[in-house]
Amino acid sequence: MRDDDVHDLTSEPTDDALRTLREAAGPVAFAPGFADRVMARRAVADTSTETSRDTSSDALRYVFMRLAPLAAAAVLVLSTVNLMSASGRGQPVIDRLFGLPTVTLASAYSLDGTLTSWGETNR
Repeated sequence: MRDDDVHDLTSEPTDDALRTLREAAGPVAFAPGFADRVMARRAVADTSTETSRDTSSDALRYVFMRLAPLAAAAVLVLSTVNLMSASGRGQPVIDRLFGLPTVTLASAYSLDGTLTSWGETNR
C-alpha cells in the first residue's frame, strides 16, 4: 500500500489492507533486555533531576521572596486609592476597595434595556 493511495474512511478496512499496514509498521516486540535498559536509564535520570528540582525550587523561592512584598505593597496602595476616591455614601467597603460603581435601581434597569437592545442593533 502506498502513501498516495486514497483511503475511504466511511467503510471498514479489509483484512488485506490491515495486514499490509501491520507488515509495513515493522516488528512489534522489543529487543531482549529492553526493560532493564529503560529502568537503568530512569534510575540515572532520577538522580540527576533531583538536583535540578532543587535548583528550580530555589529559583522560584528567590523570585517569590523578591516579588511578594512588592505585590502586597501594590495591593495596599491601590486599595487605599480606591477607598479615598470613592464617595462612600451607602457603598460597602468591599465595593469601594475594588472601585466598583454604586448600583442603583435606575442603573440596573438601564443595564437591562442596554442588554435587550444590543441584540437588535448587531444584526
